[in-house]
Amino acid sequence: MVDQGRILKGESPYRNALGEVYSEKSAKWDNFVCSEETGGAQVMANLRKNYIEHKIPQIILQGRQTNERVILRHVY
Repeated sequence: MVDQGRILKGESPYRNALGEVYSEKSAKWDNFVCSEETGGAQVMANLRKNYIEHKIPQIILQGRQTNERVILRHVY
């Protein structure tokens, strides 16, 4: 998600038959689809709802603040 230059990586709606999302560490040749069975349709419904309710900028800011707190905890 992107808002005014701020970026937050969210959950992918595209999943394989087991509900796993694609990752480069465990890259496999598999079919990734957005469907009810894998939970991807619910991710899209949540994203659509947040977009309609104009909550995307707020979600991005909250996520970035959470990520920054985690990074600051690990800085010596």
